[in-house]
Amino acid sequence: MKSFSEKLKEARACLNMSQEELGKKAEVSRRSVLSYEKGEKIPRDRVIYRIAAVLGVSVKYLKDDNCEDPKADIELDRRIAEVSGRIGSSSVRDADALISESLAFLAGGDVPMEEKAALFEAVVAGYMKCKEQAKVKYGKKE
Repeated sequence: MKSFSEKLKEARACLNMSQEELGKKAEVSRRSVLSYEKGEKIPRDRVIYRIAAVLGVSVKYLKDDNCEDPKADIELDRRIAEVSGRIGSSSVRDADALISESLAFLAGGDVPMEEKAALFEAVVAGYMKCKEQAKVKYGKKE
C-alpha cells in the first residue's frame, strides 16, 4: 500500500522528470510538487487530474492507496478530460463525484471500467439535456 506522495515521487522518477518539470507541465509550482511528495499537502482534484495526465498514470492510482496498477481506470480519465472540454471542469467534477457516490451502493463490488465509463457518459448526457432545457426555460427572452 503506497500513499499519494510515494506514488507521485515514484512515477515522476520513472520518467526522469524533475519536480520543476512536473510543476510546469501540471501548472503548479515546484514548491507545491515538493510539498505533495513530502506528504505535507494533497492537491485539489483538478490538479491531481493534471498531474496524472503528465505522469501517464490514472487518477485512481494516485488517489487510492490500495490501487497498485498505475493504469487502473486510465481510459475513464481520458473520457473525463474529453468531456471536460465540452461542458467545463466543474460540471465534470460534479458528475465524477456523483458517480463515485453512486458506486458506493454496490457494497464494495468491483465495477468494470466499461460500465463506469457508460455510467459517466449517461450522467453527462443527462446533465447536458437538463442544461439545454434550463436554457430554453430561463434563457433570455427576445
